[in-house]
Amino acid sequence: MVPRLGSDNGSIDTNRQPYASAAAAAGDGPASDGAELPLAGLKVVEFSWVIATPSAVRILADYGATVVKVETESRPDTMRTVNPFVDEEAHPDNSVGYGVYNAGKRSLSLDLSKPESRQVVEDLIRWADIATESWAPGAAARMGFGYDDFSAINPQIIMLSSSLLGQSGPYSSLAGYGFMAAAIAGFYEITGWPDRGPAGPYGPYTDFLAPRVIVASLMAALERRDRTGAGCYIDISQTEAALHYLAPAILDASINGRDPQRCGNEDPHMSPHGVYPSAGEDQWVAIACTDDRWPALAGAVGLNGNGAAGWNQPARRERSGEIDDAISAWTSERSNVEAAKALQAHGIDAYPVNNSQGCCDDEQLTAREHHINVPQSHRGTMWTQNCRTRMSRTPPVVRRGGPCLGEDNFEVLTEFLGYDADRIADLAAAEVLG
Repeated sequence: MVPRLGSDNGSIDTNRQPYASAAAAAGDGPASDGAELPLAGLKVVEFSWVIATPSAVRILADYGATVVKVETESRPDTMRTVNPFVDEEAHPDNSVGYGVYNAGKRSLSLDLSKPESRQVVEDLIRWADIATESWAPGAAARMGFGYDDFSAINPQIIMLSSSLLGQSGPYSSLAGYGFMAAAIAGFYEITGWPDRGPAGPYGPYTDFLAPRVIVASLMAALERRDRTGAGCYIDISQTEAALHYLAPAILDASINGRDPQRCGNEDPHMSPHGVYPSAGEDQWVAIACTDDRWPALAGAVGLNGNGAAGWNQPARRERSGEIDDAISAWTSERSNVEAAKALQAHGIDAYPVNNSQGCCDDEQLTAREHHINVPQSHRGTMWTQNCRTRMSRTPPVVRRGGPCLGEDNFEVLTEFLGYDADRIADLAAAEVLG
């Protein structure tokens, strides 16, 4: 990630309200306990799509920001086309994945290929505090929607561009998805079994890492803008954002000349450390054992003889086959839930390996209301995931699911931008709103 800070000499709009005091203008109500959500009044226009940036922007919406997501029927967010669909109805407003990453946002269908759309975009930038895009590097600038263009309209705008490798460098023009960034960053090479090819982490892994950096960067830019009045351009390389999570491996290679190798489920600091079969078809329990908990695990699975409780970690690694066989024999006689609870009672880190249904039924996730149903225009209600964090005085609020394409056109154009009916009719006649 390489932030490019805007000039501190940008003019300050003295009539611009701090976002925390503009909840009424944003149309967002208070938190459930009567307190104003911390980002109430923050205004975001989103040109980004798929997972990495939309999931970060959704966190802003969960905490009260008003987010206008710009799409068009000819180029909708790719997530609208991705399974699963509710009741297998393949429809752009019925994708569960799209709903998860875009809950709480407003949708403006705007055909950016039409010249008449430009004025609408400029008005959105005047209205907004933040603009995000995740097109191919350079595409926004070629369309006249780059940071220089936006900051000329609104010197206080904070713009974030998210891409595979960043906006500069010899390979910056390479467009791609998170699974490519995970490979470039090195996740695939060290994930898997030593006698097999790289397995890689699940899916577009960096799409789930980059949002943490994106949210922190946007919050830092907002704090700076509130102090100085200056806008900011943030260039996020999805690959570089993910590299931070491999810091130990990269340091070991650069300083000690050791390249980490694929080691299956083994761990350099814990042993045993793996996934073991439990009763039932394709049921498993994950166990991670630290040195201090080994005597308890040895006793629990019946490895009390031959001084097993006193085996140090090197000894345990030498006897890993014997230990794994004993654990597997013990776990196979119990369900993964029973095995995990029995081991947890001894202070041993263990948990069932959940499949998708297991996640839906998980007691911990259920108790924290992670899976929720929210209003959604196409279905009436839609399943989504709750916000991952909770603030004690201002907890997040998810008021609606992912928006149907263009369902908020009238609200955005009239309430946010102040357009009258004639102007909206002109846009409709020019086929801009589609």
